[in-house]
Amino acid sequence: MPLRVESATRMGWARAVDVEVRCMGVQVVVGLDFGSSSVKASAFRPDGSLVGTSRVVTPTVRTSDGVDIPVAAALEAADEAVSGLGLGPAAVAAVGVATMGEVGTVLTDGGLADLHFPAWYDMRGQEVVRVIARTLGEQRVAGLTGNHLRATSSLAKLSWLAGRSRLPAGTFLGIGAAWVWRMTRSVVAEAGLLSTTGAYDPIARRPVADVWELGGLERQGVVVPWAARPGARAVTGVAERIGLQPGAPVVLAGHDHLVGAVGVGLADGEVLDSVGTSEGLIAWTTPPGEGRVAWAEHAVALGLTIEPRPGAGADEVALIWEGLRPGLAMAAFERASGRPRSELEGVPVVGAAATSREDAVLWEEGHGPGRADDRAWAALVTYYAQAAADGVRTVRDVARVEGAVVLTGVAPGRRPGWVQRCVPSASPS
Repeated sequence: MPLRVESATRMGWARAVDVEVRCMGVQVVVGLDFGSSSVKASAFRPDGSLVGTSRVVTPTVRTSDGVDIPVAAALEAADEAVSGLGLGPAAVAAVGVATMGEVGTVLTDGGLADLHFPAWYDMRGQEVVRVIARTLGEQRVAGLTGNHLRATSSLAKLSWLAGRSRLPAGTFLGIGAAWVWRMTRSVVAEAGLLSTTGAYDPIARRPVADVWELGGLERQGVVVPWAARPGARAVTGVAERIGLQPGAPVVLAGHDHLVGAVGVGLADGEVLDSVGTSEGLIAWTTPPGEGRVAWAEHAVALGLTIEPRPGAGADEVALIWEGLRPGLAMAAFERASGRPRSELEGVPVVGAAATSREDAVLWEEGHGPGRADDRAWAALVTYYAQAAADGVRTVRDVARVEGAVVLTGVAPGRRPGWVQRCVPSASPS
């Protein structure tokens, strides 16, 4: 089985921004990525070559309720990431924004609300999801929303905030869209990110109104800009201060894993294995012309989610297998062991027995079940590698693809066990 490995620093984020860049002095296209662990910025020349990168830790706050992302601080972290590229005044000709889904804020008459938004991996809001599923039918609503109506959805988090009088009326903007508004004063939206609200049909590309209504958000006066365009032009002082050229296009490129798939050039027939805080397996496909509802319900019954394919035709979608949080688990293991990640990644893992799903979840939650030694590390890596290999088979079956596995977010020279276990017959190329 063929394998293609791409380094994160080689991801062509510039390809996510469909603009013409005219060189006047030293001008670049910037890719901005709102991640769960960090906000990253990369600058590219018009020919796609990398100028430099910058990274700022994504701010989080732990409370008795769970993990929150203070949105105002996260937006300022993005400003800092772009400024950290050190490009100079008016050097940025365009920006493409990739982002985690679900997390966001509300645009009110007074501007962006400074919400402490529950982290997408937090389980708050699952009660309203259960109520909606019982009311509309679990299988039906899962198929309609591409399996996005779940505890991680924006709807679940917004409903939780509304139930505690922490949610003002206004227009919901995901965190990437909120940053675009900060640069352009325009409301934008992108179909893949709309899917992560939990109230959007990714195949028909339209909202599922009764889901939003049952979530209580219509009564709360919270609306979503379902039909907004994905980009606008920079006009604000903040944009100018961090180096954007006046009038520079600022485009909401899409959901982070999917933008990464576009960036590495994921081809039809291939499967992407994108490893970060979470791990996603992605393949492009086209639902059948007839029986689309049954096809969607079959896909989500196998644990897959469905989103529109970024920048593609209306009939094309991404099939996504997810649910693993290796980045969270490994960060917790690193803290517990007191050893740097570079040292842990040198531990031999080939031939190790996998830890259990239950123990892996404990690590993801930040409190491992036992000693953080070499054996436990090898077992944890083996669990995630085996689970990903199972996911690859599921994605292949439903998407009807047989091409290479494209691995991103993993350095194969430092984690050969991961590569060999995910694709046992492969060698990096």
